Amino acid sequence: MSIYVEEKVLVKNIEYYRVKEGVRMLCDYAFSECNKLRNIYLPPSLNFIGQYTFRGCSSLDKIELPESLVYIGDGAFCCEDHFRKRSIPFRVTIPPSVETIEGNPFCNNTIIFSHNERFKVVDKVLYSSDGKVLISYCSAKEVFEVPDGVERIGVGAFRNTPIKKITFPKSLRIIDKDAFKKASGLENVVFPNSLKEIRENAFQWCDFKTGSVTFPSNIEKVSPKAFDFGWDIKMIRVPKGSFKHFKSILPKDVYNQIYEDEFVFENNMYFSSDMTELIAVILGNKNIVIPEGVVSIRDNSLEGIHTIDSVRLPSTLKHITNKAFDREIWELNKIIVPKGMKEYYMNILKRFKKVIVECD
Repeated sequence: MSIYVEEKVLVKNIEYYRVKEGVRMLCDYAFSECNKLRNIYLPPSLNFIGQYTFRGCSSLDKIELPESLVYIGDGAFCCEDHFRKRSIPFRVTIPPSVETIEGNPFCNNTIIFSHNERFKVVDKVLYSSDGKVLISYCSAKEVFEVPDGVERIGVGAFRNTPIKKITFPKSLRIIDKDAFKKASGLENVVFPNSLKEIRENAFQWCDFKTGSVTFPSNIEKVSPKAFDFGWDIKMIRVPKGSFKHFKSILPKDVYNQIYEDEFVFENNMYFSSDMTELIAVILGNKNIVIPEGVVSIRDNSLEGIHTIDSVRLPSTLKHITNKAFDREIWELNKIIVPKGMKEYYMNILKRFKKVIVECD
């Protein structure tokens, strides 16, 4: 006997529901979007809670899981909706009977207690008991260092979290599917050399537009659908000789951001190791001075910067196009060029010819 998906319609607008005695399974999405549900009784016969069973139940603050429960599905207690984040934490205790937790059942603002020897909770993060799998990140911290010993970031572990900066351990081998899905604040990711595989949609809807991504030299498998980069990502750093491989698995919009060599970071700008190419400028620069010695400015290097007061070009520059600047730039007051070069740059940077001036 089970509660079928059709029963969701009957309970959608009530505040309390009692699951009948003898029910062994709550199906996928059974109570999805029941945002008025505050209390629910689960009988001691219950063995199985499916995927996203209580998704969007934003009024549900806690749930008592019976000692008979064996399986919890991915997203089962993702008790937030698209419009309201939880102000009060969701509280749940994993009983000793649970044998399998599929993916990440919990929303970010969850306090998990475990009476189960198969799992452990450390600082609002749920792990397998041996510490090798990070199952669910329920902390509000925006900066996190994954503990040494973790070998796999589980399915959806950081999904829809506020994480901005993460440090991976040397033990990490696998980043599973959906692991960082919708973690839209994520910046400057560096993968360890131990990493072997990044699975499907691991970083979907993470555009990294204010940061960079660095891939290790010995990674064995990256799913073609692992990333969902925006065209304004600053840098995708890859090992020497691997440009062709990463070009085959990453979207066309980011080919200009794939870079094989070492780089130098100075004054909020990325340069090639010999300082002859400007690769990217990060947010925060309104008066940009490109140093002498720079020969080329890469297309899209100023993407994501919508408001610039001025850009000063060096006398050594030989290559720049309109594509260096953000296609949706709101304001650029002045492009300062070397004396005698105004007409030359007006022909190259036709979109900006009205703001090109010669230096004094």
